[in-house]
Amino acid sequence: MARIQNEDKIIYWRKMVRKFKVSSLSVSEFSKKHGITPHKLTYWKTRLRDKKCTDKTKPFIEVKRKSQENSTVSLSINDVLTLNFSSPPSPEWISELISNVKKAS
Repeated sequence: MARIQNEDKIIYWRKMVRKFKVSSLSVSEFSKKHGITPHKLTYWKTRLRDKKCTDKTKPFIEVKRKSQENSTVSLSINDVLTLNFSSPPSPEWISELISNVKKAS
């Protein structure tokens, strides 16, 4: 894997850890399937669980839309669930949803 900026690396590993959690694969099987080492997956699972790197990451990014006419907003959670909205939910609602998803996993 090419050298990645710290924040991009954290985003990448959060995605991989989420995919691993919803898979039914062992660490070894998942790692082989995705071309990563079992050691790195285990390291990042622990690092992200211990929240050592959350201070430097931003939970939300601003997205500007060109037009709001006839558009929908999609929110994907853990590559498992996608919610579609005809109008965007409030940031507070999204934050509460994310908190509840974290508690449930």
